[in-house]
Amino acid sequence: MVSNQCTAMHVRRTSRAVTQYYDKYLTAAGITAAQFTLLVAITLAAQSTVTKLAEILGTDRTTLSRSLKPLEDLGIVQIAAGEDKRTKLIALSSKGKVVLAKALPLWTQAQESFIYKMGQGNWQDFIQKLNAASVISQD
Repeated sequence: MVSNQCTAMHVRRTSRAVTQYYDKYLTAAGITAAQFTLLVAITLAAQSTVTKLAEILGTDRTTLSRSLKPLEDLGIVQIAAGEDKRTKLIALSSKGKVVLAKALPLWTQAQESFIYKMGQGNWQDFIQKLNAASVISQD
């Protein structure tokens, strides 16, 4: 049966479950796991463009822009025009840095709990398989 064999279905179901698990922890910081991922990527990319950030996250610009809008509305991220008017630069605001600082220990708790429940060896194997699958999808 397709539902038992469909890789996409299994990955999407697992993705939702893992996201919900992390969301439970991050709600105290007022953000979701998806938003946390964005804040970390923005911090690591240091004043990146929407295009570059989309590449880093493996998403398209439209989806990224939709995800950034609520964070911009909350004053967590700042989106400014770049040198070229078509280019937009993304950075964390002061409020965004505070939110991220509050979220990091919550993420650490979620991460440690997830690994504990899954088992260190299973978790490492899981991460390796996810990385292998992400490379396959780039073919």
